[in-house]
Amino acid sequence: MSMIPTAAGRFVRFSSFLVTGLYLCSALNSDGDSVSLSTAEARLLSVFRGTSRHINPETSGVASEDTSGTATKRLDAARVLARALNGKLTGDWQEVRKKLLGAAGLKDIPDKTGHCFTDFNHVSATTMMSSNSHNEHDGAVKGMAVGNQLGPGIESASLHEAPFDDNGSWCTCAIGAGKNPPFDVAHHQFHSKVAFYLVWLNGGKEARLATEEGELLACGQPTGELPEEGARKDNWDNFNQGGKIAEAAQKPCPSASLLAEKSSSPQGTGIFLPAAMTIGYMLLALSTVV
Repeated sequence: MSMIPTAAGRFVRFSSFLVTGLYLCSALNSDGDSVSLSTAEARLLSVFRGTSRHINPETSGVASEDTSGTATKRLDAARVLARALNGKLTGDWQEVRKKLLGAAGLKDIPDKTGHCFTDFNHVSATTMMSSNSHNEHDGAVKGMAVGNQLGPGIESASLHEAPFDDNGSWCTCAIGAGKNPPFDVAHHQFHSKVAFYLVWLNGGKEARLATEEGELLACGQPTGELPEEGARKDNWDNFNQGGKIAEAAQKPCPSASLLAEKSSSPQGTGIFLPAAMTIGYMLLALSTVV
């Protein structure tokens, strides 16, 4: 077999580095934090396999859920509002619960959202595309009923004024969210990420708002008529299964200055440094080709 000429070889190798680098750059979350190299490699492999799912190396080769149904702008808005609740989750629980509804992009309607954040399970502030809001559950999430049609409730109870767009929100069931990655109604039925989960730390009276990526958004200790003790303990047991949500809930409460910085930072500014590093590696590799 003849050798590829030097110039052509350089072009082929550089093209490979370029394609790889671009996909590694894309394997960064919206906050600009880099993910593990193995996850980035898995996403790259999924492209060549022609599938919208990617392999999560933390689940021993199990395909993680497709989250293309996420209403991303709505999710970002909900997280900004949730961060603003840090230190404000005190006071009467009924008033705190209304704040959680507002941060989730939901109206306070007793016969529609009256169950939200009141038990161990309906604590996932999910933001989904309108096109996915009428999806039904196929029975894959253990403990959840088949069907579970929530579309009409999502349409009528979702806030659509600023900062929220015209997509939907719901307080979906958190059963399965303790896994890594979460395998719950939000991810499986709606193919949507969750803006935040309400976690009762260690089953006690301290409320934490945490994300599936492992960020603690807010914490506080409400008073008054809280969800029953058994429900708070079941809530913690559901999350405390080795996933990132429970891990985030156990972190020290974030400082107000740190949260303000995260909420005011333009979207995606943190991607510059990792992207620059990737490009640097590509150039370095090119310079070594003979």
